[in-house]
Amino acid sequence: MGGGAYAVNTACAPHKKSLHAATALHDGLRAKYTGICTPSPLPATRPRLLECRTFSGLMLTFRAGFCAYRHIPAAHHTLPLLRCETHDMLMAFTLNRGYLEQVAINAAADLAAGVIWVDAIAPTDEERDWLREAYQQELPTIADLYEIEATSRFFETENGLHISSYFLNYADENSENISAAFVFNGERLFTLREEELAAFRLFRLRARKGLITLTNSKSIMLGLFETKVENLADILERVAAELENTSRQVLGNAQHDDMESLLTSIARQEDVNGKVRISMMDLQRMLYLLLRSGILNAEQSERLRDIIRDSESLLASTSFLFDKVKFLLDTTLGFINVNQNKIIKIFSVAAVIFLPPTMVASVYGMNFDFMPELHWRMGYPWALGLMLVSAVAPYLYFKRRRWL
Repeated sequence: MGGGAYAVNTACAPHKKSLHAATALHDGLRAKYTGICTPSPLPATRPRLLECRTFSGLMLTFRAGFCAYRHIPAAHHTLPLLRCETHDMLMAFTLNRGYLEQVAINAAADLAAGVIWVDAIAPTDEERDWLREAYQQELPTIADLYEIEATSRFFETENGLHISSYFLNYADENSENISAAFVFNGERLFTLREEELAAFRLFRLRARKGLITLTNSKSIMLGLFETKVENLADILERVAAELENTSRQVLGNAQHDDMESLLTSIARQEDVNGKVRISMMDLQRMLYLLLRSGILNAEQSERLRDIIRDSESLLASTSFLFDKVKFLLDTTLGFINVNQNKIIKIFSVAAVIFLPPTMVASVYGMNFDFMPELHWRMGYPWALGLMLVSAVAPYLYFKRRRWL
């Protein structure tokens, strides 16, 4: 796995799931990215994934010779890249004294018998053929991963035991649950997903450094589930911190007229919290089914029960955060209503104050022949004074009643 900066022509249509032809390298744009990332050309031997995060936090995912948008507004075309990483779309690992070792894959012959874990990210048809040739393994399609029935997310066929579980792909603006498949065929684990996930990336890093105890393919799956729970816990901590900050803003800006940004922030935090809960409930259901399947030994079963207990505590945390979101939402809407009522009250008081002077002016504006004040020398000052008194009297009354 390498890192690199690329001047990419991103003028293809901004559709999240589609792939469009584009120039992978463009000399005219190269200067814009100089010094931001270390240059490293895309290998031409086989497809690779290139993930680039921009200064604004947007994530772009490219294939060699292709580009695909992820969470990119239509207004953005060329964006400065902050960090780029390349990933194999098909990775294979062996287990050596508890350490994961990656095997370079460029053809079906590279998939050796000693491979214990095959990790596929949106594999091509050619890569699927390699797996059929090397291991007689048929992977599910990406569409199959998003079936919601329990029988579609945990089942066993001649191709092995199939498990699907949601992993939250967290982003500041848009977060989504990505379904990942776990397929056991003998003592070999196959994982499949449509894009790279933080939990998988972190697990691979820890496993290469020997920070996780690995003995077989099932321990790899348990390690991925443990990393997923840790990742979701970190996300919930961020949501709780953001809610605390939002709470201070809501309570500290009770008189502020514009709370639209606070409502947007609350809605975004509720969305992330809800997706964490969905991911955790899906995991918990899979863990109970896995525990009842009997494929784990006693030590692994106890490890699985620890993951279940951790997930239950996180579910309780999501319930608490939901209550806090509801409180902040109700409080914010209450402050908005109070501020709007104050504005309406000002207009109502103004209408009441100017109503008596308007009536006086209307009376003396009538065209009758017999109106004594019309020929009275003090008639005009009298009318002005009467209008002034009729306006001041209601104002003083409202002030005395503390309506102003």
